[in-house]
Amino acid sequence: MANEKKGRGADGHAFFAPSKSGTWWLGGCSASTVVDVSSLRERAKPAADHGTMLHGVAEKMLRSGSPAAPDSLTPPDRRSVEAYVEYVRGRKGKKLFEFVSELVPGLCGGTADSVILDFEEDLLEVVDYKSGSGFVEVRENPQEIIYAAGVLKKLRRLLGHEFKRVRLTIVQPAMGDATPTRWETTVANLLERADEAIAAVGAVVDGRVEFNATEENCRWCPAVAICPEYERFRQAAARDAFSEFIGPAPVVSDEPTWGDRLRLVPFLKKWIKAVEDHTRNMGIAGEPPDGFKVVEGRKGNRDWTAEGKRRALDFLAKLGFEETDLYGEAPVVSPAKADELLKMKFKKEELAEHKKTLEQHWEHGKPGSPTVVPEDDSRPAIDKGDLARRDFAEFITREETPE
Repeated sequence: MANEKKGRGADGHAFFAPSKSGTWWLGGCSASTVVDVSSLRERAKPAADHGTMLHGVAEKMLRSGSPAAPDSLTPPDRRSVEAYVEYVRGRKGKKLFEFVSELVPGLCGGTADSVILDFEEDLLEVVDYKSGSGFVEVRENPQEIIYAAGVLKKLRRLLGHEFKRVRLTIVQPAMGDATPTRWETTVANLLERADEAIAAVGAVVDGRVEFNATEENCRWCPAVAICPEYERFRQAAARDAFSEFIGPAPVVSDEPTWGDRLRLVPFLKKWIKAVEDHTRNMGIAGEPPDGFKVVEGRKGNRDWTAEGKRRALDFLAKLGFEETDLYGEAPVVSPAKADELLKMKFKKEELAEHKKTLEQHWEHGKPGSPTVVPEDDSRPAIDKGDLARRDFAEFITREETPE
């Protein structure tokens, strides 16, 4: 992993980082490069910090000649660092470590982990150490092309020497026997590809940017919250996925106004309901989505029993409540409203006694509809058997009468 120490913006992040070349070059989303997202950037991920630490250990070993990684590292980390160091030490030629270069001054550049100058073979080798577990293809790798081209141009200025061959190498110890991987190309081909990257940088600098919202491009982009193209992309995804349930979505202009967004609200509500209905059916069938469970929803509101309504109203009238308190738009005061009236008039001891009397005249609401919630919800999960017993309770007798 090379460190982009040059070509940074005011917030300390590279404008055209080689590691993000898939975004601003080669069919990426160049618009994301120029969006002001200084307040939206995520903090460095622990994995990135860990990789930076391992690179620091490897550099120290190479410069000092240390034969082994420190014992403070875990065994897998020691093997990873030592595999990279062993490869570099096994190459012949002059070696440079953490070699800083720029492809476009002030805008695009980085630091190559190791550079090996083999003058006998007239070969320049640029080595990148990848400490992660994901395989990285070296052939035609845009990040490695940028590093190597920057190194080649800098050495040309410093040494006045033209190498005839260039080799790009990625050492990824986590891949076991699959590492290291190499790609050798001509200097002419490398510089031709680098010119494409330089042109891509120039296009963005000149304001010729393009949006390209895809799952891959948007996955780690910090501008998704303010990106209009991403908004349209998600709307299209929702429309395609649920159009058969909710019909076509309103057309949104290239520069959506709040009116455009408001017109989408009914469509999005239908989409949300379609998602909720479908996942609830999955849960009722005993196959809730991963990380979710089915629980009993909120119960219905309390109401007076058929026989108890008049008795409750008579009781409240005896307590001194006027007809205007008991009759209104409802048209009769509800149990919840009766609670409020009692709390306003009586102290704690009397309140408990009067409330207990009223409870004899109301019935609790019916069980709520099953709903899908995250697994960490405090409500207990219900299974298909519970649902069946609840739904058919009115048809089930306590004991069957023999014929």
